[in-house]
Amino acid sequence: MSKTLNDEEQIKVIVGLGNPSKEFLKTRHNVGYWFLEQLLDKFEVELKTDKN
Repeated sequence: MSKTLNDEEQIKVIVGLGNPSKEFLKTRHNVGYWFLEQLLDKFEVELKTDKN
């Protein structure tokens, strides 16, 4: 039996890939990262990272 989840219960993931090298800073290789930054700014969301 499967259950349909409502909007609050659904897991949403957005991934923005980019190349950390300064050589690729303003190139198509970082468009995913650039898009994610713009999305975070638009919706006033702060990205937090935890490397542990």
